[in-house]
Amino acid sequence: MKEYSTVQERDAFDERIFEIVQEYIEDGNSESNFGLSINPQTLELALVSHENNPEGCDFHPLESLIRPNDNNTGNEPDCDATHELASSYCFVR
Repeated sequence: MKEYSTVQERDAFDERIFEIVQEYIEDGNSESNFGLSINPQTLELALVSHENNPEGCDFHPLESLIRPNDNNTGNEPDCDATHELASSYCFVR
């Protein structure tokens, strides 16, 4: 991983995170112990349970990346949370 990323690289990583969370919501999974695994060296993403998180990867619980939608009729990815998470891995100068 580079020391600094471009805005476009950070935004692309944010979009990948957002899409994984969206797919999780659409699939209707209710596994509360699932989270997003991020390899800090390669920025590889995976949806895993806490117990199956690969060694050396960071685990982020999915509930921290999900919020109720505007109508309170369901859930949606929290775009602020996904952006903050992406920004914690992709440093823009």
